[in-house]
Amino acid sequence: MNVKIVHFFSLISLVIALSGCSNYLFYPHKAHYHSPTELQLSYEDVFIDTPDGEKLHAWWLPSSNESTLGTVLFLHGNAENISTHFSNVAWLPKEGYNVLALDYRGFGLSTGTPDLAGVLIDIEASLETIVAHYNRPKLPIYVLGQSIGAALSLTFVGRSELAKEHISGMIVDSGF
Repeated sequence: MNVKIVHFFSLISLVIALSGCSNYLFYPHKAHYHSPTELQLSYEDVFIDTPDGEKLHAWWLPSSNESTLGTVLFLHGNAENISTHFSNVAWLPKEGYNVLALDYRGFGLSTGTPDLAGVLIDIEASLETIVAHYNRPKLPIYVLGQSIGAALSLTFVGRSELAKEHISGMIVDSGF
């Protein structure tokens, strides 16, 4: 059999298998373990309503540099929540970047239960929030995805018209 056909059917099988197995991909924790104040970072709790009725929680970490260079939408890994992942982006405000660190549905203070389709809705709602409320003046917007966040960011940016219009770049960290 042609190698390309085998790879194609392997990919299709994987997608089908994973589409029904979201509970094996996400390991949310509700409790917060750390906060940006522990690292002397100023932050704001942000709550985002999704079109399908969930309420998401995120942390807005504003740039502490005199000249802000852009905004980063941070998509964390598959376990715990932003309280255990934000240290990966804690250095960005000092370097001149705003950060919106999102907790997907079911993680931390966000409502709902995570699944692939729902989490993509969450990312879209988060980008809409940045564009509508936090991107003044208009600055470049970047997506930084770590672990499962890397895979989600690639899928999101590849599919979303809003992302194609507003995302200036991507950082894919430890994607699988």
